[in-house]
Amino acid sequence: SSNVCSSDLKTDLKIDRLEKKLDLVVEQTEDLIKIKTIVSSKLEDIKYNLSNFKSVTSSNEKDIAKFKTVK
Repeated sequence: SSNVCSSDLKTDLKIDRLEKKLDLVVEQTEDLIKIKTIVSSKLEDIKYNLSNFKSVTSSNEKDIAKFKTVK
């Protein structure tokens, strides 16, 4: 009977440790999802800004070419 109680206690302790570890994994996963969302949003901003930069640069290059021909 003592062995059964001891075995049950060990099993309960293992389950408790596993549940705590799982809780940590869930918490870390939630944090990673938040970080991914933030990084994705910032990446989209960078892509948008880069696209605008390329457009402005192209326009400026055309203007520079026009000015050079006017000389």
